[in-house]
Amino acid sequence: MEEDHALGLIRAGLQVIAAEGKLRPELVSMFAHVLLASVNEVALLVARSEDKEAAMKAGADTIDEMLRRLFA
Repeated sequence: MEEDHALGLIRAGLQVIAAEGKLRPELVSMFAHVLLASVNEVALLVARSEDKEAAMKAGADTIDEMLRRLFA
């Protein structure tokens, strides 16, 4: 299910980024897996956190910053 939905959405977003010339098209699939793994790891950190709200904010901020640095 995760591969059909989450990975598919990430892949679609990366295809748009590739179409804009910010990512080599042949890397879209591998980048999608790497980003999904990153999001899954953040989810595990949030699940284990004492302060889930703060961990969710930190995780979202981190993913946003990573994407900004990769594709800005």
